[in-house]
Amino acid sequence: MDQYKMDLTRRNKLNSKKYGTRGEMTEQLALLLKSIWLCKYDPDMSNQFKTIVDKYGTQYRGNNQHDAQEFLLWLLDKVHEDLNIATKKKYKTIRNTFGRPDEQVAAETLANHIRCNESFIHDVFQAQFKSSLTCPRCMRQSNTFDPFLCISIPVPQCYSMPVFITVIYTSQQPRDVKLGLSLPIDSSIAEFRELLWSYTGIYQEHMLITEITDIGFNRTFCDSMPASMIKESDPLYCLELPKLNDCSNESGPYLLLCWVNILVVEDQCSRFGSAYTMQICRETSYKDLQKLLLKEMAVMLHDDILTTEQEIPLFGIRLADASDLPQYLDPTVELPLFTDPIDQALAMSGDQPHIKLILEWNLHAKEATIADHCDQVEEHASVKQLKLNSEKGTSITLEQCFDLYTKEEILGPENAWHCPQCNLKQEVVKKLGLWTLPDILVVHLKRFRQSLSLPSSRQHNNRQPTKLSVLVDFPLFSFDMTPHLAIGRDVRVPLKPLASRRLSSIQDRNLYDLYAVCNHHGSDPHSGHYTAFCKNPY
Repeated sequence: MDQYKMDLTRRNKLNSKKYGTRGEMTEQLALLLKSIWLCKYDPDMSNQFKTIVDKYGTQYRGNNQHDAQEFLLWLLDKVHEDLNIATKKKYKTIRNTFGRPDEQVAAETLANHIRCNESFIHDVFQAQFKSSLTCPRCMRQSNTFDPFLCISIPVPQCYSMPVFITVIYTSQQPRDVKLGLSLPIDSSIAEFRELLWSYTGIYQEHMLITEITDIGFNRTFCDSMPASMIKESDPLYCLELPKLNDCSNESGPYLLLCWVNILVVEDQCSRFGSAYTMQICRETSYKDLQKLLLKEMAVMLHDDILTTEQEIPLFGIRLADASDLPQYLDPTVELPLFTDPIDQALAMSGDQPHIKLILEWNLHAKEATIADHCDQVEEHASVKQLKLNSEKGTSITLEQCFDLYTKEEILGPENAWHCPQCNLKQEVVKKLGLWTLPDILVVHLKRFRQSLSLPSSRQHNNRQPTKLSVLVDFPLFSFDMTPHLAIGRDVRVPLKPLASRRLSSIQDRNLYDLYAVCNHHGSDPHSGHYTAFCKNPY
């Protein structure tokens, strides 16, 4: 563990003044790691380490969250500069690589890099990329070789997301139908409505897409929202809204009402029955409102409920979208739908002006009124099919991530390459590969992609990061990197000058065992937290 001291002595701390930390970062990191290994860790050691980080990395001052991979590369770079024993400071100019043997170009590139960078960090963590450009006309190839300490590989993206939604019709039978839909991941709610229309025949302006939980309504979705807000497990509903009658002198203005029923026993609430919708004249008394609500729910009432007088109020009528404080319709008000809380709820209701109500029942009133409250939902065949499709694609492998990383791509006209052989700009084929492998391979999974936040944002190119939460399956032992070497499946070129080479077979040298994992928890790159796991070799 004290090997670094010899390199620090050879390096001379003053020589690392410009890019390094005069050995401070290396010494503090070594003390921290030794204390952990020897079970002598003290929290003050982390504080001292953070102090040194703040001193040489102004971006890390304070307590804001930072990207773990970026910090690791920053830390390795600082330790490398502290331990760098290279004597040269300037790189040589590399000759034209076009048409020259790969081995020769790779060796020259590495030697030129080592001329200015030679440390334990690079010996252990560094290897070489190979980047190839192939002209589609003459098939000549230009190759470049670059060093790396970490490989950032893409996670294969699922371009569609499963959405399960229960549609509640106004007159169609069966009334409640659950659908399973595959929705493009960058869709808007407006596009989701179009897809629903193709399945249900409900016009988009008559759809209310909302969440209904065990205690009532939750989120209601507007056209401008991204569909990525919806998760597979969300209790999603599409309520068919009746066509609203026009306002007239005789009847006055109409409202759209949506409601659910809740049983309240002491402090416990539980929803029963389906959700309902209807239109109603605002000039309606509390007594008539209660009758109309019961009439709409006739299918689950006792036979005599609609033909006998019921107490007023039979249940509490609470506004779901009024304010933070519970707002109930007052049974003593002559016209309860002409009140300020109703106007506030209308203003907050989104694209389709409506009022959401929660009918709160006590146990006695419910048992005396409700005969059958079972929520009969028919499951469409699409639900089973979507679940089967989702199960097939619930995870990917680390191998697939590397396959995507090394996959050939055709560069577009904006990135056309001038082929020296054809003397023309060509849309060439680009391929990344690994020329060599390090002793310790650091792999970074690129779990965030840029997605459009709103449909209107397409005009302004306003993009937001979306996390790819797909499970990546990786082996604990013997992960074979041989297929991803650019020079073939059975050849490896070990070019590191200082690190001790393993004397096993070529195949064994390309096998890696998992040693440590750092996980990000959170939905965006600017929040959440990290956890890390490290193997104890003993």
